[in-house]
Amino acid sequence: MKRYILTCLLIVLLSPFALAQPDHDFEGKREKIRALKVAYITEKLQLTPNEAERFWPVYNEFEEKRHNLEMDLSGQRMEKKPDIALMTDEEVDRFIQDRLKMEEQILVLKKEYFVEFKEVLPVKKVFRLYEAENGFKRLLLERLQEGQRPAFNPE
Repeated sequence: MKRYILTCLLIVLLSPFALAQPDHDFEGKREKIRALKVAYITEKLQLTPNEAERFWPVYNEFEEKRHNLEMDLSGQRMEKKPDIALMTDEEVDRFIQDRLKMEEQILVLKKEYFVEFKEVLPVKKVFRLYEAENGFKRLLLERLQEGQRPAFNPE
């Protein structure tokens, strides 16, 4: 167990170096971020080996479905980035309704997997999962902002 915790700690400590690599290998970066997320969530949930074995397949399935829905949503945004000034009220209304339907689909998916997560984890760990996901997003954003901050010269 100590070895596992040490591995997770090393991954978290080395993550700034992984994120600072040149943009040549997007897929490689994506996999590194995914590995960091797994380590982060595993640590925050304090998963036992048995829990981890049951949890990760369900979570990976959830992530894939959520990703696909979000890609559909963002793809739709890219295709239909409207100039509202040129649209009629009915077109704007339809555009907003389409967005809300897609967001509802994501919410339905989250509710469905909440039930599935409770089948493999205690409900308190399911709660910590949501906190861990948000914490990981914040951590990633902080790291990205640190790497992209312009140099400040007070002179």
